[in-house]
Amino acid sequence: MKHMQMIRDHSLVLLSAAGVLLAVSGCGGELQRVTPALVAEANRGGPPTVSAETLEAGRTLYVTRCGSCHGLPAIAAYEQPAWKSWVRRMAPKARIDAAQESALLTYLLAGQRLTNPSPYEALGAGL
Repeated sequence: MKHMQMIRDHSLVLLSAAGVLLAVSGCGGELQRVTPALVAEANRGGPPTVSAETLEAGRTLYVTRCGSCHGLPAIAAYEQPAWKSWVRRMAPKARIDAAQESALLTYLLAGQRLTNPSPYEALGAGL
C-alpha cells in the first residue's frame, strides 16, 4: 500500500514537471514569450528600465509559482487591475518577495497590454 502511494506521488510530480516544461517551452498555448515587442511594451511611456531578464524572471515565476498550484490563465484573460489584485493577494501564498512580485507583475501587465490593448490604444493606432 505504501509502495503504491509512493508511485502515485512520483507520478504526480512527473506530470506537474511535464506541465511546467510545456508551459515554459511555449507549448502551453497562451503563455506570452519574452520578445523584443514585450520588452518595448514594458518600457513604453518611460525610459527603458525593464530588461528582458526581468521579464523572463517574471515569466518563470508565473509558470513555477503560480502554475505549481493551479492552471495558468491566458494573460489577456484579466484586465490590469485584476492582475494587480491577484498578484498582491497570492504573493504571500506563493512565497515571493517584493522584487519577485514586481518582476511577475511587470511581465503580466506588459503581456496583457501587448495581447489585449485598450480600445483607446487601438483607435489611436488607426489614426
